[in-house]
Amino acid sequence: MHLSDLKQHYYQGYSYRGVQLTQHELNEYRWALKNKDSVLSLLTFASTSINRNVAEQFSTKPSSSSDKLSVLLIFHFSQPCDTAINLSKIPVYQLPCISNFKNEQEVLISPRTFFKVTDVEIDQPYEQYTIYLENVCGEQQTMLKALKFFLPDGLTKKTSKCFVMDHVFCTNN
Repeated sequence: MHLSDLKQHYYQGYSYRGVQLTQHELNEYRWALKNKDSVLSLLTFASTSINRNVAEQFSTKPSSSSDKLSVLLIFHFSQPCDTAINLSKIPVYQLPCISNFKNEQEVLISPRTFFKVTDVEIDQPYEQYTIYLENVCGEQQTMLKALKFFLPDGLTKKTSKCFVMDHVFCTNN
């Protein structure tokens, strides 16, 4: 497979990832929600699913640490994204599944994919948190525009904070 072959795999729509976070990690998302200019970035590849039920299974797995909270991350890609690759079967293009996990309807999100937090909710009876993330795409995601989020406060008149979701994307197995 060549990189040019992936264009038909660029993902648009919603994908889901179930994780377990500490209260401190959850508070980072709440901070990003309150600070509208903030942007989050992935440091590593993240496996997500088009199927919400698949992702929810990962968020509710028993944790070895009692301080972990059950969280569902909902990623929204409003247009085809070249850093979110649909690995599942795509019948409209007659493309086979290229994931090792054929039943998970996998979308692989690559490092340096940027998101804004649009909401954080809790389902009280089940203590299940849901974090909504909107992909920052197109021209907004170019490196030059993204660099402003990494500059020290003294270098620009208006800076935005950026934190990286590396702690979120560890293996759930």
